[in-house]
Amino acid sequence: MIRSLFLAATDAAVALARRRATSLSAATMLTSRQREVLGALAHGRQTKEIARDLGIKESTVKTHIAKACHRLGATTRAQAVARYVQLTKR
Repeated sequence: MIRSLFLAATDAAVALARRRATSLSAATMLTSRQREVLGALAHGRQTKEIARDLGIKESTVKTHIAKACHRLGATTRAQAVARYVQLTKR
């Protein structure tokens, strides 16, 4: 009983956090570098290309993507890019 209440409360908290995350602007949620990387992904660039263009390592690009995913409440790169595009259209 207590466990099911805890799980329900956790699910509600996660849903609320996601609603709040999608209501904030991309400018306040993401760093300028994260926006730059997601923008490049949205234009079809690959990790290696983004790294070369920005003068950083591929692993750094992947870190920016992972942190952006977390901030946007996304579980995949594609989902993060879709949410970023949606937020920047406003």
